[in-house]
Amino acid sequence: MIPSETVTLVRLIAELWPSMRINPHTPDAWHPLLEDIPRDAAMAAVYRLAKVSSAYIAPADIRREVAAAAGLLPPAEDDAWEQVLAVALADGVGRSRLHPVLEAAYTSMGRAPAIKTGAPGPTRGLFGQAYRRLSEEYSREVLAGDLFQPPARPVAAIAADVVEPESVDAILGHDTWSLPAPPEGIEPGTRAYVTWAREVAASRREDRRTEATARVQERANA
Repeated sequence: MIPSETVTLVRLIAELWPSMRINPHTPDAWHPLLEDIPRDAAMAAVYRLAKVSSAYIAPADIRREVAAAAGLLPPAEDDAWEQVLAVALADGVGRSRLHPVLEAAYTSMGRAPAIKTGAPGPTRGLFGQAYRRLSEEYSREVLAGDLFQPPARPVAAIAADVVEPESVDAILGHDTWSLPAPPEGIEPGTRAYVTWAREVAASRREDRRTEATARVQERANA
């Protein structure tokens, strides 16, 4: 936006939130924070915010709304987990199509073998911890920089700060197991295939957990 467009935007905000404190210097203060955003995108963001909340807004709210609408921020955690789990069950197929933050979280979890063989509840929890941290730090980089340019700090640098969670792999070593061929009549990509794959992976996870528990017990008794 150019300065005159920021003035128009602030006037709109003053009309939508009449009791919000805005003075003649507000456009000058806000313009450096919004100048990388196209006028139409900023106006649309303000209208969306006005539709869903009566709370006063700040430049940060507008930036986040514009970024979300443009698909610049990572997906919601539940959606992210579904995508990562689908890639893991397919032994990594589709990994290149994951959002960079999802791919970093997928890698930090130990990729397909670790995700498939981990206990479902704890694995989902560990993914959530890694993903929330990655997502928060990546989003901060995006929002603080030029909104429509790559973040100054690449995802790889952010991911390097995430410590891989301890898992069964730490006891047994990395699992190189792959899904066997599905039974006749079950085609990859179908709901039946996903159900079958999850059952097979769950059985493998249980076997690995049993073996890891036995090894831990042996160490304790040694």
